[in-house]
Amino acid sequence: MDFINYDLDKIKLNFNNACHIIICFIIALLFGFWWSYGAGCAWEIWNGICKWHYQAPTKVKYALFPSANWFRKVLLYSDKFSMQDFLIWNLSGAFLGTIAKYLIWG
Repeated sequence: MDFINYDLDKIKLNFNNACHIIICFIIALLFGFWWSYGAGCAWEIWNGICKWHYQAPTKVKYALFPSANWFRKVLLYSDKFSMQDFLIWNLSGAFLGTIAKYLIWG
């Protein structure tokens, strides 16, 4: 399928993947596992709908944080539905956040 990025063969922790873990961790800490993983899945589904990141205009493609073009790059262009983000990073963040939630609040 054209909207799925089968990237499970090159698993590595980078800034994007760390953001997936941290955001899902925080959501799980506050709201629980299913809300966290559901939000991560919704984000990945949105990424599946977006255009490929290399189709972005040059000023958007190389925009740095914080800028309006950086937000356009993050929200409107993607690497499609990433199996790595879906199955590893979102799930890991949700799981670790749920464990931390129960260790902290019982």
